[in-house]
Amino acid sequence: MIMKSIITFLLVTLLYEFSFGQTTVISDRIDVKFPSAPEQQQVGNKMFYMVSHSSYVVTVMFADMSQDANFDIKPDSLSKFYKGVINGTLAAATDSKLLDERTIKVGQFEGKEIKYTKDFNGVDDILVTKWILLVDKAVYTFDVWDLSGKGQKKLAEEFFESIVLK
Repeated sequence: MIMKSIITFLLVTLLYEFSFGQTTVISDRIDVKFPSAPEQQQVGNKMFYMVSHSSYVVTVMFADMSQDANFDIKPDSLSKFYKGVINGTLAAATDSKLLDERTIKVGQFEGKEIKYTKDFNGVDDILVTKWILLVDKAVYTFDVWDLSGKGQKKLAEEFFESIVLK
């Protein structure tokens, strides 16, 4: 019985390790690897990708703003743009608390990472790690929600490290 449990545990672990890596083309500029094949939904000019699991949720949102003549973020207003997205994210979440904010780089593009907690569907203090990235006239957000309360550090690292700028 113990041997069967050990073998089952090893198989599940190996399947998880090998399953992480479902490369998804988000746009002509970005690819990312999800833990498994994501669900996709388009709403207007936004495309959403999501993988939901009992212990985490991984999402990507891509908004093509190239057709919007009023969307023209200059380098000197990039910080203000990111601050607006961060404030909007926190305002839209129930009982949110910003824990950390830092600058990230993907290729030559500078973005922001935030870590915050929020309540959702009866679950309190869900830790969310979010990357926000503006590439030309496209906005990308990448999120990992920790539903387990354990941080999902490895999952988040693998997910964010898999972002490839083409």
